[in-house]
Amino acid sequence: MKNNILLLILSIFISLLLGEGLVRVLESKKIIKIDRGILNALNMYVSPYVYVFKPYSSRIVPNIESQSYWQINGHGLRDVDYSFDKPNNTYRVAVIGDSITFGFGVDLFESYPKILEKDLNHLQDGKVNYEVMNFGKPGFGPIEYDEIWKNLASKFHPDLTIVGFYFGNDVIDAEGRFLEDKYISWHALPDRLVPYTVNEFLKNNSSLWLLILNKYYSWDKAKIYRADTMDIIMNGKADKERHYLMHVEPTDKIMEGWKISENAINSIVKKANESNTKVVILGLSAQEEILPDVWKGFVQKGWKADMRIYEDSAVRRTFFQLCEKNMWTCADTRGVLREQKDLPNLFIKLDSHFTYAGNKVVADYLMDFLINNKVIDYKKRSVN
Repeated sequence: MKNNILLLILSIFISLLLGEGLVRVLESKKIIKIDRGILNALNMYVSPYVYVFKPYSSRIVPNIESQSYWQINGHGLRDVDYSFDKPNNTYRVAVIGDSITFGFGVDLFESYPKILEKDLNHLQDGKVNYEVMNFGKPGFGPIEYDEIWKNLASKFHPDLTIVGFYFGNDVIDAEGRFLEDKYISWHALPDRLVPYTVNEFLKNNSSLWLLILNKYYSWDKAKIYRADTMDIIMNGKADKERHYLMHVEPTDKIMEGWKISENAINSIVKKANESNTKVVILGLSAQEEILPDVWKGFVQKGWKADMRIYEDSAVRRTFFQLCEKNMWTCADTRGVLREQKDLPNLFIKLDSHFTYAGNKVVADYLMDFLINNKVIDYKKRSVN
């Protein structure tokens, strides 16, 4: 029996070697073509629903005004490394969100979670150390918020979780993720089945493995991927009516997105309460709600829009209706952002993400909200 098992293992090993050699020969003779772009992929799936960056990767990302540096930690997130065990006299805050929370377009310590961390530690009496951990990731939506809390953030035993809910696209992301569930689940399979270090070794050293992945992802995209997701959500009017349908006349699919978002946030709140973790839902206003003339720019482009996008956003109204219905603790950034003197300076040029100035406004508001509403027991140091 033992000899048969050894013989089987040896046969498989020799077959793989022969297959590897054959693939390399066929590729060298240009009989087959292998797309090596897979090697440049930035993401890996840590669950069937959540993808993070490759651990300890880095990149420089330019924008129209400057550039930002992304340094990824061992958990595939843009932050420093933290241990799962919380040090003594430490208050931990887990901030979950999308690219707005991530700090797209600025450096890590210019994102609102890290500005909040700096401010909390700078002004307090020195008896508690505040760790504000950034779990934001571009492309995340409410479903991913729930999954990242369950699969990772909760393991750090946060005292407080802040969910950065972005009014610009979180509801669309929720419905889109629901519609693409089958595709994403299949797409995540190789990362889920093969350990990260083994997968990366094979990608960099095996043409056979790359060919297998090429064929698998091509099949997944051709047979399962839905290219019409946005059109389904927007009733075929995604090109010219997206902002109008988000902020003025939501489609049925957008309302389904709200239900999915509500369920995801309730799931976070329920799990957090079970571990004595407080939760604040931070409503992050979109640019078109802060700059009064953005909607006019939409009209000039031939898009459907009117002043209600700025004055009476259906996104904001629905969000706070859900806050009241579910008794969530919710914070609203619209007022404090509109109060600023230089509104365009809050946003990266030709982009919807916050500059350092915008992130600073959000962080300062958030700190005041946490203290004034007694979400945290914060003691400022005495000033002589």
